[in-house]
Amino acid sequence: MDFISTKEKVLKKVADALVSPMENPYPELDLEEDVLSQNEEHEDVCFAENFINLGGKFIYSVNAEEAVQNFRTFGKKWSGKIFCADDDIAYFLQKAGLKYGQTEKDAIVKSVGFFPVHALVASTGSVVFPVRGYARYMLANAQIIAFVATTDQLVPEIKEAYKIVKKKAEILTAITSVFSGLSKIIDIDGEEFSGFGAKEVYLFLIEAQL
Repeated sequence: MDFISTKEKVLKKVADALVSPMENPYPELDLEEDVLSQNEEHEDVCFAENFINLGGKFIYSVNAEEAVQNFRTFGKKWSGKIFCADDDIAYFLQKAGLKYGQTEKDAIVKSVGFFPVHALVASTGSVVFPVRGYARYMLANAQIIAFVATTDQLVPEIKEAYKIVKKKAEILTAITSVFSGLSKIIDIDGEEFSGFGAKEVYLFLIEAQL
């Protein structure tokens, strides 16, 4: 598999989608039927565009080595402020030289929370993710949330995401949450402000290795 060409292809598609969104070429299409499942090749682009439209920041890595570099680049200002209770994500943090905590106190006082992912929903840009143990405090307190996922976690619709959740044994010991946009408040004058919860949300998407 040519990882370099894969990266260039994906990033070019994402850039094109953001700059020049395509109009629907099939206006007569039955919108009650799932469309994305017939066009899985572009689920990554569709998700990236929708996630960014929700206010998220999207970071794509072609492999684990590049992911470590992206963690180092984007996370250097977070070192020492991070809570992470997931072993797989902790591996990347350690490789990137980023300091993190995983105790109950860390979940309360740290400002950056790293979370694993159940599924990424292409049609909406939503992230379905588990919240276990002390991470519940972090979800409430974090100023920055960072998700880490692989491209094989992309699904076309939310119903597919919940099928995945139902198959996971950890559903019995974790809360399933959904990121679907940054919280916003509109005052009586119509002016918009940041609402409760995180002020920034990042997604580190890593190309699944086949």
